[in-house]
Amino acid sequence: MYLSEMAVIYSEVGADVLERAVMASVRENRFMPTICELRERAGLNQKTTEDAEAQQAWLVVLEWIRRYGGPYRQYVGRHPETRELMYEKPPQLPDRIMHAARMAGGIPAIEETPESDLHYRRDDFIEAYKLFVHIQEHPLRLPAELAHLLPTAPGPKQLPAMRQVRDALVSVEQATAAEEEALKPAARQ
Repeated sequence: MYLSEMAVIYSEVGADVLERAVMASVRENRFMPTICELRERAGLNQKTTEDAEAQQAWLVVLEWIRRYGGPYRQYVGRHPETRELMYEKPPQLPDRIMHAARMAGGIPAIEETPESDLHYRRDDFIEAYKLFVHIQEHPLRLPAELAHLLPTAPGPKQLPAMRQVRDALVSVEQATAAEEEALKPAARQ
C-alpha cells in the first residue's frame, strides 16, 4: 500500500520533487514519513492543488480571450457566397470555468478590465472556481414561491480534472506558438 501510494505521488510530481520530499522528511523526522507528510512536502495537499488548478484555469481564460476575444479574433477568410468576414469559432470553455468567469463579471468584462485592475477580476474568478463544486453539491433550497428565481442548470457534472485544465492550457499554448510561427515568414518579407 505504501509503495503504491508513493508511485501515485511519483506520477503526479515526478522523481525530483518526490526525492526532495522524502529526503527532507527523513532528515527531519525520527520515523518513516507518512504518505500524508510526503504529499504535503511534494505540494499535493488539497489547498495547494485547488489553488494551482484555479490559477491554471485563470490562465486558460486569459489565453482564450487573447486568442478568440474582441479585435484579436482569428480571421480565417471570407464566406465564398456572402463575402462576409469569417472568424475561427472559439472552443467552448468547461462549465466550471464559464461559471467562474461569469462570477468575475463575464468574459467581456474581463477582456475590458485594465491591466492594473485585472487582479480584482482574477481574485473573484479564483474564488468562484473553487466554490463551483460546493455549489453543485449543495444547491440553495428556496420556498416554492421563490424557486423560479433560481437559474435552471443541469445537475452535477463530472468536472475536468487538473490534468484536463493543464492539457487545455497546453493546447492553447501550442496553437499560439503555431500561429506565431506562421506569422514569422510574413514579417520577414
